[in-house]
Amino acid sequence: MPYMSTIVESELVTTHAGIDVYYIYKNDDVDNGASVLWYTTDIYGVKNGNATFDIREVYTKLQVEYPGKVFDITDIQNHEVIIGLAIDIGIIKDLSD
Repeated sequence: MPYMSTIVESELVTTHAGIDVYYIYKNDDVDNGASVLWYTTDIYGVKNGNATFDIREVYTKLQVEYPGKVFDITDIQNHEVIIGLAIDIGIIKDLSD
């Protein structure tokens, strides 16, 4: 049976300092739901793209710059704050081009 794939824009998570951050979907399929650990600055981002990042790795790098800032990484509510701080110090950059 034939099927058709359609490219869709990812859902926006947050915008900080002019950088948009989007969800990445499990196996690059919107029907599988958004990943809770991987994000991208590319509106059409895929998990293995240059603009993708793992929030756990970002948080580890952030701890070097802000050792006193402690967040529960398993609480998705903290991800936007972590992303914002990481953008501010250059850990996350817009690599979607």
